[in-house]
Amino acid sequence: MATKLKSFSTNILTRAAAFALALLCLTLTIITLYDLALGIYQNEPESEALFTPNYEDSSAYYSWIDECLWTIRGLLESDDPAYTARSLQWLTDEGVLFRAQSGDTVYTNAEGYSAEDLTPSDGRWIASDSGEITIHLLRGDQPELLAFSAFYTDYYSDYAVLSNEGVSVQLFVPQSVINEHQAYWEQSRDLLSRGLRQLLLCAVPFLLLTVFLCVVTGRRPGDDALHAGRLDRVWTELLIAAWVTVIVLSIMFALSGLDNAFSWGLGFWSNRSAVLWLCSLILGAGYCLSMPLLLAMVRKVKARRFFRHSAVASLLRRIMQVCRGVVSLVRGLIDGSAFHAFPFADAMFRHRLAYVLGSLVCVLIFLFSLAAAPLFCALAVSLEILITWWFLQSDNQTLQDMTRVVEQIDHIAGGDLSWQPSIPPGSQLAPVSRQLSEIGGGMQKSVEKQMQSERMKVELVTNVSHDLKTPLTSIISYVELLSKVEDLPPEARDYVAILAQKSDRLKSLVYDLFELAKSTSGSMEMQCEALDFHRLVEQTLAEMQERIDQSGLGLRVSLAEPPVTIWADGRKMYRVLQNIIDNALKYSLAGTRIYVDLTAQHGVALLTIKNTSGYEMDFSAEEITERFVRGDKARTAEGSGLGLSIAQSFTQACGGCLSVAIDGDQFKVFIRFDLYGTPPSVDGAPASDTEIL
Repeated sequence: MATKLKSFSTNILTRAAAFALALLCLTLTIITLYDLALGIYQNEPESEALFTPNYEDSSAYYSWIDECLWTIRGLLESDDPAYTARSLQWLTDEGVLFRAQSGDTVYTNAEGYSAEDLTPSDGRWIASDSGEITIHLLRGDQPELLAFSAFYTDYYSDYAVLSNEGVSVQLFVPQSVINEHQAYWEQSRDLLSRGLRQLLLCAVPFLLLTVFLCVVTGRRPGDDALHAGRLDRVWTELLIAAWVTVIVLSIMFALSGLDNAFSWGLGFWSNRSAVLWLCSLILGAGYCLSMPLLLAMVRKVKARRFFRHSAVASLLRRIMQVCRGVVSLVRGLIDGSAFHAFPFADAMFRHRLAYVLGSLVCVLIFLFSLAAAPLFCALAVSLEILITWWFLQSDNQTLQDMTRVVEQIDHIAGGDLSWQPSIPPGSQLAPVSRQLSEIGGGMQKSVEKQMQSERMKVELVTNVSHDLKTPLTSIISYVELLSKVEDLPPEARDYVAILAQKSDRLKSLVYDLFELAKSTSGSMEMQCEALDFHRLVEQTLAEMQERIDQSGLGLRVSLAEPPVTIWADGRKMYRVLQNIIDNALKYSLAGTRIYVDLTAQHGVALLTIKNTSGYEMDFSAEEITERFVRGDKARTAEGSGLGLSIAQSFTQACGGCLSVAIDGDQFKVFIRFDLYGTPPSVDGAPASDTEIL
C-alpha cells in the first residue's frame, strides 16, 4: 500500500494536478483577500473586535474616552474661539454630554441638567432623565487635571468624576451612543471573522499543496534515488536572488494594481472582475516562475548541496586552496622531509634552502646597516653577490648533468643501450646515470636472450622441416605408387586418395615452415630483378583461374597500364600473390566479389586486394599477420595460419611493404613497391596503413 501511495504521489500527473490545484487555491485566496480588503476599505472595521466582544471592554472605547477628555482639556487651555467652537461641535457630534469648569470658566453642552443632577452619590452619577442618558464616570485617584499629565490612571472603570482644586470635569455618555458603537463593533467582528475563515479555507490548501510539491520534487515512481533538474546546476545564491525577485515583483505589481484601482475608483463592485483578473494573472505568473526556483532549492537541500553548490562555498574552497598552496609553499621551503627518499631531490632542496637563508641574512644585514652602520651595506651586497654566484655556478653544473642524463635516455630509447655519459662521479646525478646504465644493460641482456630464443626457434623449425622432408617425400611417393595400382578395392582407393590429399597438405605446411624459417633468419636466397608487376598479377590470376571458377565468386580486376616495373624476386612475389588470392577465395562470403586493383602513381606501385569476409572478423590487422594466427577461428577451411605471415616476410625481403586493413566486413590487403628507377618515397621504411589509405 505504501509503495502504491508513493508511486501515486511521485507520478508526473499527480504533481501536475497538485500544481494546477495550487494555482486554483491561489486564485481563490486572491479573491478572498480582495473582498476582505474591499470590506476593510469601505467599512474600516476595528481589528480588536475579533478578540474583545464587548465594546466597553476594548481599548478602542478607552481611546475614544481619552480623545474626548483631551478635547475638553483643549477647551480649558485654549483662548482661540474658532478652536473652542470646533471642539464643542465635535463633542456634540460624538453624542457625549460634559461639563468642565476651571475657576469661573465653564464649558458644557448639558445646559438642561441642574447642579443636583450632576452631584455624585456613592461615587456614581445618576441620570436626571430617568435612564435615557447614562452618565459615564471615570474612576481614579484624583487625576491632575490642571497639569493634564494624566486624565486617568492605568484603566477606566465604571463611571467616575475627574476633579481637582477649583476644577471639575464631568463626562456623560448616553446609552444610545454606546449602543451605536457596540453595533459597529459587532459588524466589524463579523466582517473580519468571515473574511479570515474564507482566507484560511483557501490559503491552507494552497500552502499544503506547495509543501506536497516540495516533498515529492526530485522523486520518480519506482525509484528511491533523488534526481536533479537543470536548475540544480545554478548557484544557490542566484536561485535565492531570482526567487526573491520574482516574489517581490509579483507582490509589488499586484499591490500597485490594487492601489491604482482604489485610487482611480476601480475598487468597487462594478470593476471587481477586472481587478481580480489583473491580480490573479500577476500573482499566478509569479507563482509559476518562482516554483521551479523553489523546487530547485529544495532538491539541493535534499541532496545536501544547498551550501556546497553556492558561490560562497566555491569562494571559500578557492580561498582554502590558495591557503593550502601558500602553506604548502612555505612548508616546501622549510620542510624537506618529502625529498629524503630521493637523494637528488633532497640535495636540490638543501641547495635551494641554503641560498634562500643566505639571501635572507644578507637582506637583514643590509636593512640594519642602513640605520646603524652604512659601511656594512657594502658587505651585505658583496656577500649576496658571492652567494648568488655560488648558487648559479652549482645550478649550471646541475643543468649540464641533467642534459647528459637526458641524452643518455635518448640513446637508450634509440636502441643504443651501451652509451655512457661523461658525468663527474661527485655529481648528484651520477647515481641516476648509473641506474640508467644498469637498465640499459638489463635490456641488452633481455634482447640478446630473446634473439637467442628466436634463433633457436628458427633453427628448430628449420631442422624439423628438413627432417620431415625426406620421410614425407617417401610417403608421397608410395601414395602415388599405390594410386597407380589397378586392382585396388574401392575402399582402399578412397583411403589412398585421402592419404594423397593429407600428404600434400602436410608437404605444403612443411614447405611453408621451411620458407618462413629462412625468411626470418635472413638466410633466404633472393634473386631480385626488374619485374613487371602488371604481368605478374595477370599470370597469377590466369594460373588460378580454375580455382576462381570453382569458388563461384566474381572477380573484378583493374590494372594500371604496363609496364609497372618494380625490383623484386618473381618467384617470391608469385607466392605472395598466390597466398593472398587463395585466402580471398577461401574466406569470402558466397556470391560476393573480389577486387584486384593495381595503380602506379607518384613513383609508387600499389596493389589492393579486397574481399567481403564470410565470418565476423574479431581480430585486428596486426594480429592476422602474425604466425599461426587464423582469422577463421572455427577452422571450417583448411589452412595453417602462415599464409599472410609468409607473404609479409617475402614482400619485406623484396623491399616492399604488405599491410592489412579491416573496414567492417571488408578485408583489404595492400602491397606497395617503389617503381624501379625512381627514388623511394619513404627512406627504406614500409608505408603505414594510414599512408597507403
